[in-house]
Amino acid sequence: MPKINTDPNQSEMFNQSLHSARVEFPVEIEAIPSEQKPRPGPILNTDEVYPSVDLVERAKHLDQTLLELGKHGRSLGLQMAGSKDSPLRKDVEARYGNDTDQVVEGASNTGEQAMINAKRHFAKAIGMETLVAAGVQTEEAAKASAKEDFDRFTRKYTGPSNEANRRKIRQTLKHTHKTQAEIRGRS
Repeated sequence: MPKINTDPNQSEMFNQSLHSARVEFPVEIEAIPSEQKPRPGPILNTDEVYPSVDLVERAKHLDQTLLELGKHGRSLGLQMAGSKDSPLRKDVEARYGNDTDQVVEGASNTGEQAMINAKRHFAKAIGMETLVAAGVQTEEAAKASAKEDFDRFTRKYTGPSNEANRRKIRQTLKHTHKTQAEIRGRS
């Protein structure tokens, strides 16, 4: 299995841009022979096995991604409030006293680690390693695709203005856990 570089010292886990490695599947999947109906993209053959990510694992890693992004956001907030020129610095000092600078520095470290963890969980959720191991994408293409997807994900689900989106995805993830548990319980 090819190793994905997730070195925390790497400044950007997902780099470079490459759209050509994405596979677009047909909108309709029917049991009609291909000669009867032309379709865009590859035709799915039910006898073939395609790389995939277990839905429960995907949901678990997306949930962890959201939790880590929340830690990152809180850390950024504390860093901003505790900065020397912030009008909120007095409030932070009132709470942490002489340890304020250490707490703010710790928040910086915590925020950086939370972002690394968020990217790792997101990469697992979207099956980055699975796609590379199966030969569907090169490591470089997988990183580029993951970076694009992560950027879209963070724009949609982070920040105060996206609270409704976070609530909705968390409900979906919770529903996925529950539904898959019920299905596995019947098996």
